[in-house]
This record gives sequence, structure tokens and C-alpha cells, in this order.
Amino acid sequence: MKATQTQQQDLLALGAIDLEISRTKKVVAQLQSPEQHAEISGRIREIASRLLMARNQLDDAKLELDRAESDLKIVEARISKDQAALKSTSVPSIATGIQHELNTLARRKSELEDIEIAILERRESLEAEFAAISAEKAVVDAELATAHQATEQEIIKLKSGLALQLQNRDQLVSRLPEDLVASYQHKISRGSGVGRLSGRECSACHIGIDAVAHSALSAMPADELPECPECGAFLVRG
Repeated sequence: MKATQTQQQDLLALGAIDLEISRTKKVVAQLQSPEQHAEISGRIREIASRLLMARNQLDDAKLELDRAESDLKIVEARISKDQAALKSTSVPSIATGIQHELNTLARRKSELEDIEIAILERRESLEAEFAAISAEKAVVDAELATAHQATEQEIIKLKSGLALQLQNRDQLVSRLPEDLVASYQHKISRGSGVGRLSGRECSACHIGIDAVAHSALSAMPADELPECPECGAFLVRG
């Protein structure tokens, strides 16, 4: 393949810029990956699970408190009814029976009041726990939002640089012969497109070239664009 010295240098520049474009696209893909903030997202899921458990415990405590209050109202209503019946009866046996029931209801009322107090104390503790977990989640949510914002800004920056790289690439391609560009593209699709011969090493594959092959390469005309005997990339000498 024939190429002037200027074209060979442009081809080297094209190889370098293609490498940068590839690296930039890879970084952008990594930043856009769902795994980019996996650690923070994992913490959020763990906190959300604890928050749901705390919410369920609060709901259970409310149901228990509602049942206890309902049972207490029933007992209090029965006590009021029995007290009224006790006042209105003059039959000793009936009065004794009512008084016995009132004693039983008093004990039940005391038990329900103790249960109610215990539930209220537990609910207060659960509310404090729920508030603490909610605050923890808010902090991690803000951390994730900040991380996403920083990532988006970095992606915008990289894409802006990528657009400039692509413009520079178009300019380089426009200065090179179509057949040379096509051949280069074919090579780069298989691995290495172009490299510089530095001493006896190809910068594309970093493999040393034996003395015989190197002598043959050195003997070629300056406008001849040889290929690396190891990786097949175009070799720019000098």
C-alpha cells in the first residue's frame, strides 16, 4: 500500500484518535450501566426493607391498640350497666352475683389498661425506630441523587469530548485516500489498524520484529506502507 509521509502520519493520528474514541465510549457505557451505583442502590434496598418491616410493625401495633380499646369500652359499658343494676336491686342473691361480676370486670379492665399502656409504649418505640430508618433512607437517597448527578455531568462532559474527537476523525479521514481508509477499517475490525515501528517493536501489538523482517521493512521505499508481520497492522516507520 502506497502512502505519502504526510498520509502515514495522518493514519497514525487516526489510529490514536480511534483508540481515544473507543476508550471514551467504553467509559460512557460503564457510567450508564445499572451497576454504576450498585453499592448505594443495594443499601437503599436494604433500608427500604427495614422501613417496610417497621411500617408493618406499627400497623400491627395500631390494630392491637384498637382491639384493646374496643375491649375496654365493652368492659366499661358492662361495668356501668352492672353498677346501675346493683343500685336498682333489693334482692341479696342478685346483688351478690352482680358484685361478683363487677369484681371480675374490674380485674379485666385493669388487665386491658395495662395492655393498652404496654402497646402505647411499644408503639412509641416503633415510631422512633421508623423515624430513624426514614431519616437514614433520606440520607442515602440524597447520596444516590448526588452520585447520579455527578455521573450525568461526567457523561455530558465525555460526550462533548467524543463529539470533538469524531469531528477531528472526520477531518483526518477526509485527507486520506478512500482505499487506504477502507483497508485500515478492515484491519481495525480484526484487531490492530496501525502502529509505529519503534526500534524493532510494533506499537500496535508490542511484539518485537526479528532482524530479518526488520531489515526487509527498512529497505522498503519511504512511500511504501508495510504491515506488521505479527499483528497485520500498517506500520509507520520513522
